[in-house]
Amino acid sequence: MKRRLLLAALAAPALARAQSWPSRPLRLIIPYGPGGAGDALARLTAQALGRALPQPVVAENRPGGNTLIGAEAVAKSTDGHTLLFCSSPTMSTAPILYGARLPYSPERDFVPVGLLSRTPYFVFVPTASPARDLPGLIALAKAQPGRLSYASIGSGTIGHMTSELLGRAAGISWNHVPYRSYGAIAPDLIAGRLDAVIADLTTFGPLVQAGQARVLAAATDQRSPFLPDLPAMAELGFPGFDGSIWFGLFAPTALAAEVPRLNAALHAWQAQPETTRALAAIGQVPEASTPERLRDLIRVDVARYGPLIRDLNITAE
Repeated sequence: MKRRLLLAALAAPALARAQSWPSRPLRLIIPYGPGGAGDALARLTAQALGRALPQPVVAENRPGGNTLIGAEAVAKSTDGHTLLFCSSPTMSTAPILYGARLPYSPERDFVPVGLLSRTPYFVFVPTASPARDLPGLIALAKAQPGRLSYASIGSGTIGHMTSELLGRAAGISWNHVPYRSYGAIAPDLIAGRLDAVIADLTTFGPLVQAGQARVLAAATDQRSPFLPDLPAMAELGFPGFDGSIWFGLFAPTALAAEVPRLNAALHAWQAQPETTRALAAIGQVPEASTPERLRDLIRVDVARYGPLIRDLNITAE
């Protein structure tokens, strides 16, 4: 009896802390501007967390610095009520690209909460391209070494590095043409001034539907639920190839004790059929994870893209 009372007394402070947090509304920092799939996903996440917690979660856009401004704001927050929504580059490639200039440390300043979703990437070509499938595009590039061009939205982006990884895996040499936005890429792809782009469906899916572009393959290790008849890279001779981009939730290190509670809230939301439908509408595939798995994914990305960034001497723009 005395032992039970002692254990209860010891547990009471911890229980009180768990029940008292959060004591006021939380902020979910979005390191991008308003609009777009990332912003929409972040706002859905904030609503879901607000329903699961005793306080609302307010989404706050903090764009700039290639997501570094928003991430730094969370890393240096001291209010105990600020979280970070971000995609994989913020935690995996930014430290390599920026080095000592990075204003935060993914390992020291953040603890992973869990995955939210993945955005599958696809290989697109102009409708007039003679390539009818990915092997055809590779054969075309091999027949004209150094002549084909592919686009991305900037050096060091996932689209750029995925295209380079494909070139290395397939043994082809092609030229990178960086643009400021996918919207600027689209007319040049339609006109045939570009030979390919690896990107998500947001901009180029409608072009395929309109007959202005062709999609050759999912640049992922598994077929996409959005285009299930399209082969994935493993089926085309590239096992383990994955050009998707993930989104995740992170907390500052001071909130490490609250991570299990936040992760459970994410899992409950992701398991709902309406969540799958809502995310599909913005080109996202829900994917739950433990905090440990999200940390492992960061390590995988660093191992995948780090050597490429160094070999190509890519630096932050």
